[in-house]
Amino acid sequence: MEPAYRKGDRLLVNRLAYVFHEPQPGDVVVLRDPEEHARLLIKRVAAVPASSLPAPRHVYVLGDNAAE
Repeated sequence: MEPAYRKGDRLLVNRLAYVFHEPQPGDVVVLRDPEEHARLLIKRVAAVPASSLPAPRHVYVLGDNAAE
């Protein structure tokens, strides 16, 4: 399976999307790397609080290409 996004792809990011509704499993999100703050990561939401996470306003994310 090929990754959905490749190095060099460009994305448009809506920073207000989750002001109006909560993220849902399957959504693609962009977040800062906790170890290298200047780096942005693209991840897919795997779980939200109603489906087994302990705290509100937290989501569980996974990368689409775990092999790299």
